[in-house]
Amino acid sequence: MANVGIILRLISNTDTTLFAGCPTTVSFTPSVGTFVAGDLLTCSSDGYPQPNYQWSDVNGAVVFSTSTVTLPEGPFNLTCTATGNLAAPCSASDSISGIANSKYR
Repeated sequence: MANVGIILRLISNTDTTLFAGCPTTVSFTPSVGTFVAGDLLTCSSDGYPQPNYQWSDVNGAVVFSTSTVTLPEGPFNLTCTATGNLAAPCSASDSISGIANSKYR
């Protein structure tokens, strides 16, 4: 009786990289152009995992806690801060200002 051997190979992809990083930049969409009341203004960042977002007014008061805000009619001056979801606190922020014109103009 002959010995029969079975060779089993397990192939796995171990080339996966996990990355956690503090936000270093903040950007806005749209960032320029004509703003219209009711337009959505989005703040985004390069932090991973996805950071938390807060918008503050010129006095530093937090007015929104989302990545997207709806522009009211009139002048605006907002700062968006992206805060990383890591053990040590870290954040990046930038400001945007303009005038959101009435959509009925």
